Amino acid sequence: MKIKGIEVKNFIGIKEFKWNPSPGINIIEGPKGTGKSSITESLETAFSNTKRRTEVIRHGEDEATLFIETDTGLEIDRRIRNNKADYLKLRQEGKGINSTEKELRQFLSGDIFRPLDFINMDVKEQTKIILNMIEVNWTMEDIH
Repeated sequence: MKIKGIEVKNFIGIKEFKWNPSPGINIIEGPKGTGKSSITESLETAFSNTKRRTEVIRHGEDEATLFIETDTGLEIDRRIRNNKADYLKLRQEGKGINSTEKELRQFLSGDIFRPLDFINMDVKEQTKIILNMIEVNWTMEDIH
């Protein structure tokens, strides 16, 4: 499953962000404080309901919206609210589906890359993470 579209509103410092990643590898870059880590955190929260900060709704707002669309037709519409219960609606190809948080978390495999944690690691730890991200296709016939 690959992410086809992301919409984030009023999450951490992001007022509004819409993005349709291109196939392949996408790089998010920019100066410090422009929302790169907030985008990563929004994806983690959309899939897992995990919040790394005590306050994730943008200051002055009552609701944060996280919408993810995948290439398999799965849509995640999560809203984090002040003074109201949070909202989660899952759709598969436009039709509502019942699902639990546990079932939604199955789409996350392994650790989530956290840039701020990464830069505070020593070089040996960084190298191990980078090497684990590289997929090497091989068969038993390749071993001599």
